[in-house]
Amino acid sequence: MPIAGFCKSVFRSAHRVVINLLVLAVFGLTLFCMLLQSKPVAESADVPSAEAMSSIKRRLSLTVVNYPRSFVAFRGTDLHSLASMASYTLKPLLFGVDLNHTKLKLNTSLAVVPGTRYLNLSCSVEAHPQQQPISGLASVVRSEAVDETSPGLILERCELGGIAFSGEDIRWAVNLVAGMLLGKDVEPIIERFLNTSRLDRGVLWVRQVSRPQLKQMVSRSAELPLGLSALLSGGQSLTLAQLQPYFNVIESVRTESGAKPVSLTRFIQPLFAEANRRAQRADPALENRAAFWALMLGLADAKFTALLGLETLPIRSVQQGTLGGRKDLALHFLYSAAIKAFSKAQVSFSVGELKEILDSGIGGSGFSFQDLAADRAGVHFADVVLSEKSAAESQWVLAHADSESSYFVLDQVLPEGLTEREFRDHFDSVKSSAYHKVIQRIDQDLLSLPLYLRVSG
Repeated sequence: MPIAGFCKSVFRSAHRVVINLLVLAVFGLTLFCMLLQSKPVAESADVPSAEAMSSIKRRLSLTVVNYPRSFVAFRGTDLHSLASMASYTLKPLLFGVDLNHTKLKLNTSLAVVPGTRYLNLSCSVEAHPQQQPISGLASVVRSEAVDETSPGLILERCELGGIAFSGEDIRWAVNLVAGMLLGKDVEPIIERFLNTSRLDRGVLWVRQVSRPQLKQMVSRSAELPLGLSALLSGGQSLTLAQLQPYFNVIESVRTESGAKPVSLTRFIQPLFAEANRRAQRADPALENRAAFWALMLGLADAKFTALLGLETLPIRSVQQGTLGGRKDLALHFLYSAAIKAFSKAQVSFSVGELKEILDSGIGGSGFSFQDLAADRAGVHFADVVLSEKSAAESQWVLAHADSESSYFVLDQVLPEGLTEREFRDHFDSVKSSAYHKVIQRIDQDLLSLPLYLRVSG
């Protein structure tokens, strides 16, 4: 074939491919726009009270046990509180729940164009016609009170943007995706929920799950937080070989300091000095991520690594670091940074806010703006350290840090230990302008520190 004819043939083929791709793109965009609706199926709700969150915390703690023998009751008010907490934490998603005698409807809305266009998903779950009534209406009932041989719940149908799908279609799709991601030997959460839960007289009864089962579900979905964080941040997965030099740094600091608590800076400075040294012949962003995750895994509470199924890591997870002289502030910092690495800054901070609201209730330690300052510091720390754009600069600052003042400042006049009533008297809610002024002040103080000034400059 002459060269001119060959080039003409290639051009025609490429032209057809481009046209087909454009048609697919236009079709996909048109379909997506057709799914959008003018009103959300889930409405925005206020943040639950400390009392409501305390009730939810207690019920969730009853759900995960060493030896599952019982069912835990969730009533309409409990489910509404859970939906409100999810809506507040996972903005811009909204969640809603409708529960009647024998049916549960779960609603989710995503504001694509806030106030005008929403992507809505609703799923209806109902009690199986052959389900036997549950004897007893306490918060927890023993398995003997439930006929476990009777069928559980039926996923009746789901609607996405007004288009209805049968429950069987949804279960097939979920099982297919879960099998691809988690492996066929792990029962998908939705299947376990449907098979083991009961719905009776307006109460959702959830079968207790054992800690090993929960650990298996979490660890199989995350494998290592290193791989998951790589997926979410767009980077390469880390290996234990890449982490080992940083684990060695942590163990070296522990040997020097003994068992006594020491400032996080005693760990952060040598970790990022090692990252800076290794980055001379490697990617600074990759070395920062290795130092970051070594810090998270080595200094968080042992329960953190146990939940992720990482007890076999070649390092002990020991809560030894302090921030502002306090162990609790160090944990706020570390957990907020880890959540930020997995998700978005708002999710990380919202979790911290909900925790403080819970603390303001009866028996809690009180609402603490100093705790929230540590949360915000963790969010900003992860943001700059894990960013490719600021990797080299943040690495240099932390490698030369001689105190916490490089990345954290504790304002001693921030309100501490507020009860729920005191918080509402002073700030009304976490949506008020008075509350946001305090948060803005915390952010301004943090962003004036060397780590953030050098990066922004």
